[in-house]
Amino acid sequence: MTARGGAGAGADGDLACLEAMWQEVLATGVLPAAAVPVRTRLVRAVGTVALPSGLAYLKVMSFPRAGDKLRYLLRALPAAHEAAMLLRVRAAGIACPEVLAVRTRRAALLPHRSMLALRALPVAADDAAPQERLAQRAALARRLLDAGLFHPDLNTDNFARLQEGGLAVLDLQSVRPVRARTRAARRMAARLLLEAADVEPARALELLAAAGLAQRGDSGVERLAAAIARDWLWARVLRCWRTSTEFVAERGWLRREHRRRGDLPPGRWVAGGRDLARCWEGQRLLEVLEGRPPVLLGIRVMSPWLPGECSVYVPATVAEERVRDELRAMDEAHRRLAATLTAKTPPPLRTLQAWRRRFTAEAAR
Repeated sequence: MTARGGAGAGADGDLACLEAMWQEVLATGVLPAAAVPVRTRLVRAVGTVALPSGLAYLKVMSFPRAGDKLRYLLRALPAAHEAAMLLRVRAAGIACPEVLAVRTRRAALLPHRSMLALRALPVAADDAAPQERLAQRAALARRLLDAGLFHPDLNTDNFARLQEGGLAVLDLQSVRPVRARTRAARRMAARLLLEAADVEPARALELLAAAGLAQRGDSGVERLAAAIARDWLWARVLRCWRTSTEFVAERGWLRREHRRRGDLPPGRWVAGGRDLARCWEGQRLLEVLEGRPPVLLGIRVMSPWLPGECSVYVPATVAEERVRDELRAMDEAHRRLAATLTAKTPPPLRTLQAWRRRFTAEAAR
């Protein structure tokens, strides 16, 4: 599928450059060589490119996992979907990036490649006071909702302050049309409340109510924000068991192996009981919630129907006498922290906000 947009000086040159980049993406599944990476994940990479008419952003997606292919088997591929949402947002008079080009490709009916090119917006530093910033974001979210669109991922990075002073919305890949606007408004309010860690919760709820995203006095919005944060953090913990940007999971008939992405440094496999799986997960809890660097770099788990031990990979830089102490600390962390994130009632919102802010700051380094 191919769609084209954009106008002005250099439009033909832009499209020629983008077509050449698309051929690179088709061949490699990653950002073209001319792009400067901004953010790289397992399935999606974002980078900037210099076109004849100016700076642009490229969003490139491949679909390496079976789950990714299944997710987009029947639905529009990400570039096509986001381009459609951007056009609806612009039609509603809301500032957002201009679509320059959309490219998607399927292979044997399965998702294969996706590329979206967007013109860079003229942005400036957002120096607004926290309460003013939240009020403006809430007003923009209300306009999205009035246009029949639900944006479930209203995090700080998805807003941009324009040089002329207004606010633009970014990253519409998760946006979808919605009819049940009351429920959608409440969830958008909870998402904005979660991001507003620098605004006192009671005041933040007043601002969200003033924008028409929540009812005044609705304390359930704070509980919903806490539940969203808890689920977000727990999902990051569970990545240690799945193939993701940070981890690789390999499954065989006899055992499963999970390890950090990249080549393992010199070290050794240390055998132990099946409780090592709890240590592996406990280490991830310490990393996500408390910012502690990992010690274990991999784990091998025997299939449940077979007898045998688990083993964990320990770098050579970790002394033998330290290993048992580390494992005990990880096991204790699992008992302490896993229950906190899996309990029916989430921890206080302020605690979750602090955990989330620490993790995102570490991940951005």
